[in-house]
Order: sequence, then structure tokens, then C-alpha cells
Amino acid sequence: GQKARVNLARALYRNADIYLLDDPLSAVDVRVSKHLFYRSIKDYLCDKICILVTHQIQFLQDATKIIVLDQGKMIQMGTYNELISSSSSFAHLLEDINQQEQQQNAANIQQQQSIISSTYSEKEDEDEVMSNIDTKQQGAIKWTVYTSYIKAGLGCIFGSFFILLLLTAYQTTFMYSSWWIATWSDDESHWYRNFNQCISTTIENRSHLYLMSENEWNIYRNQKFYSYCGIIILLLILTFLRTFALKLMCLNAGRVLHNKMFRRVIRCPIAFFDTNPIGRILNHFTRDILIMDTDIVQDVPDFLICLSAVLGTVILIGLLNPWAFIPAFIGIIGMLIVRYRFARCFRDLRRITETTRSPLYSYLSSTIHGLKVIRSYHAEQMCSQQFLSYLDQNIRADYLTKVVERWAAMRFDWTSFTFLALVTLCSMLVRIYKQELSTADIALTLSYSLNLMGLFQWTIRQSVTVETHMTAVERILEYCSLEQEPTVQLSLNNRLSNNWPSHGQIVFRNVSMSYSNDDKTSLVLHNITLTIKSEEKIGIVGRTGAGKSSLIQVLFRMGILVNGQIEIDNIDISTIPLDDLRSRISIIPQDPVLFT
Repeated sequence: GQKARVNLARALYRNADIYLLDDPLSAVDVRVSKHLFYRSIKDYLCDKICILVTHQIQFLQDATKIIVLDQGKMIQMGTYNELISSSSSFAHLLEDINQQEQQQNAANIQQQQSIISSTYSEKEDEDEVMSNIDTKQQGAIKWTVYTSYIKAGLGCIFGSFFILLLLTAYQTTFMYSSWWIATWSDDESHWYRNFNQCISTTIENRSHLYLMSENEWNIYRNQKFYSYCGIIILLLILTFLRTFALKLMCLNAGRVLHNKMFRRVIRCPIAFFDTNPIGRILNHFTRDILIMDTDIVQDVPDFLICLSAVLGTVILIGLLNPWAFIPAFIGIIGMLIVRYRFARCFRDLRRITETTRSPLYSYLSSTIHGLKVIRSYHAEQMCSQQFLSYLDQNIRADYLTKVVERWAAMRFDWTSFTFLALVTLCSMLVRIYKQELSTADIALTLSYSLNLMGLFQWTIRQSVTVETHMTAVERILEYCSLEQEPTVQLSLNNRLSNNWPSHGQIVFRNVSMSYSNDDKTSLVLHNITLTIKSEEKIGIVGRTGAGKSSLIQVLFRMGILVNGQIEIDNIDISTIPLDDLRSRISIIPQDPVLFT
């Protein structure tokens, strides 16, 4: 019935002059066929040539011409009144069929009314589920997302301490190497200044002082040089260990979360796939996994390295020139204010971008599957326009994201310039009035201050980027917590025999079924009790939404068994693992899908 309505809708979308309808009303019930005939065929196609093949004689009075066929031959043709008046056999045929239909309708009218009301309520519930399934997260990323990602990457708390130890050791060694160079250059300047003073004192002692000071200084210089080489080698080792550990953490987190999400989706109830478009599921396994395996693998290590560098630089500047804490504090506060305003807007825009990408994938997937139908009805332009509308929505959000990035970059630069000016002024005043700083300390302070604002600006940007990309991890974690189908572990004494089921007797006892675990009041099966004996052939009939497919699905435990019991060969199927149950019985579904 659903396929017949879809094919009729496709034909109506095609603005043709002649329509050939091969019995589209045979697969639907009386109410639906009446609706389709009067709303679609008679009203919508009123100015078209329509040839309708049907066995439902209740619509013959509305036809312009009637052609009666018997064994492939046309035996009569004319209007309804002409056939009634000219053929007594045609009139008796109509009378007999009408009497049979009236008796059947009178017996089923009460049941149909209840089914219609339940069908509309199920449709409303389905629409509500489909509209609420793709809700967009709001606000900042929860700390549980970060902790879950780190836990997936490191596996235990000791891994976090190891990463923290490597970052601290590297930054300490790096700052110590800079201080070592500064003190070495300061000692060089002092030695040359003292050496020149000694040369100008006396001529007699010049050679002796020159030789003594040169030998001593060469020994001292060699010690400085070899020590600095050792520091550089240690720095290279720590750089390799730090980068390797951070990359390994991110790659391991991506692998663990992907496998966990895959297992969860595979074990989801069938209702999950009925309420989630395939494009939305593919978006998690394509776009979100791509972000986690490429962007986050690069951004998280960069952010942690930059953050440790910023903290180390601030501590070093404070030790060299405590007065520099004042402009540093002002610069950091300014950066954090800009970061707060930038992050709120940028994060939500990226979420909108990801949300608008799911309909794009869904429409692309459905278009590829229906490509033959689209080409046969020449609907390429209509599908292209719809695809471009989804694409425009996604591009709008992505363009606004780029605009917000440029807005933040300008304000970060203004804050950096202000900080550098204040640090330079502070260092000059301290040098002029107090003379507490050496030349090496001033040079090191200005050098690190110049690097600090650029480094801090990049750290702020990386933090926003990491937070934004963590929305992909947030969506992956949502799928990692999906509801699973129940599993049952059988003991050794209750193992199924190899030939079960050997007879095929099926017993339903007060079976009630629902497709949702959250709303068990909307039942699709109500207290079904029946027994199907071995080797019996049973036909299940009913109108659209009566529960024919649900009766089959409950045998495979694809729905929620609210109450009741189902037995196959005297064994309750709720006590059988799903793998064993679904591998022992077979189904030929309406759709050509292989159930494995």
C-alpha cells in the first residue's frame, strides 16, 4: 500500500498529458482508495487524460467512459448509464458485488474506526519522534566530554600524569635553555669589558694578564658550550616524547570511540533506524569521525603545547621582572574577554553548520538510491533545486563562521599591541629609575613578551577550535550511549539444541508490543493470543497500520514486548540470545534486504 501511494505520487509530480494507472487502488483499503480517487485522480487530474485500471466498481459512476474486459477482450464500452440500461448482466454484476461489500463493511465498521484512530495517533507520535530526534546541543561543551575523550585516549589516570610530566619537563628545559644563553651572553660582555680595562692599565703586565684570562675563559666557555649541547639534546628527546605521547593519545581515543559507537549502532533496536535517516547516521561515521581523526589529532596537542608554553613564559617573565605581571594581567584579561564573546558565537555556528550538513547527506543519499526514478520522470531540476537549498543553508552557517573568526583576529591583534607597549614601557621605567635589571634580563623579558602575546593569541584560538571540534566528539558520545537490544546469556544446562526449532509451533499469550521504550502506552499490538501449529499456513490480513508487519517483527524481538509471552516449540524467545533466535528462523520481507 505504501509503495502504491509513493508511485502514484511520483506520477502526479510529473506534469504529463496522459496518465496510465494500472490498478493503484488495489493495495489500499476503502477509505484510502476513496481519498486517492477523489483527491488525486478526479480533482488533481481533472484536465488530463487518465486511463484507470481497477476492479473497484464504486468509482464507475464518476468515470467518463467505462470499458469492460473479459479474458483480455473488450466486451462493452460506454458511460455508466448506457451500460446499465443496455446490459442486464452488467447490472446484476454490480448488484451482487455491492451486496457483498455492504455485508463486509457492516461487520468491520467498528473495527475500522478504532484502527483509524490508532493509526492517526501512531502517525502523530512518529512525526513527533522524527522532529525531536535531531536536537541541537546548546551552551558550552560539558567537561564530561573532555574527560571521556582523555579517558578513551589514555585508558587510566596515570596516563594523564605522564602527559602532564612531559609537558612540564619540556617547558622547564626550554626556559632553562633560554636563561642559559642569556647568562652566557651577559658573561661574555662582562669579560670583554674587564679585559679591555685590564689592557689599558699597564703595558708590562698586558701579556701575562691576557694569557691568563684567555686560558681561564676558554675553559669556562667550553663548559658553557658542552652544557648547552646537553640541554639541546635533552630538549630534542623531550620534544619527541611529548609529541609522540599526545598524538598517540588522540589516535587511540579516535579508535576507541569509533569502535564503541560502531558496536552501539550495530546493537541498536530497529526503531532507531526507523526514526533516524540514513544520512544522519552516516554523518556521524563520516564527518564526525573525520574531524576526530584529523582536526582534533592536530588541535589538541597544539593547544596543550601552547598552553604549557604560555604558563611557562608568564612564570619566567615574572621571575625576571615582577613589574611585568601588571601588563601581563591586563593583556590576559583582555584576551579572555574577547575569547568569551568569540567562543559563544563560534561554537553555536559550528553546531549549526554540522546540523545543516545532515539533511544534505540524507538528501544526497536518497537521491542516489532513487536516481533511476528521477531520470525516468525528468525530475533532475526539481531535485537539484532542493539540493541547492540544503547546500545554501549549510554554506550560510559556514560563511558566518569565517566572519566571526576574522572579527576575533582583529581584536586579538589590538590586545597584543597594547600588551607589548605596556611591557616595553614598564621595562624602560624600571631600568631608568631602579636599575635592578641587567641587560640580559631586559632583553629576555622583551623577547618573551613579544612571543607571549602571539603565543597566547594562538592558544586562545586553539582553545576555541578544540571546543568547537569537540562537538563532533559530543555527538559521537551520544551514539556511544545509545540504547541496546537486550541480550541473554544461556547457562550450559539451558543451551538450545542444534535442531531447534524442529516443529515450528508458535504460541502468543497476551502479547502487547511497542516500538519505543520511553512510551510503552502507544501499543501497536494489543493482547494478542493465538497458536500456530506445526506445518500450518497462516494468512494475516488487515488495513494499513493494523499491525501485520509488527506481528512478524515481534517474532524477531525487533520491538519492545510490553507484556505477554511468545513461545516457539515450547521455549520462551525472551530467554534466547538474539544471535541464536535470529539465526534459527527466516523471513522474506517486503523490502529486498538480506537479514544477517
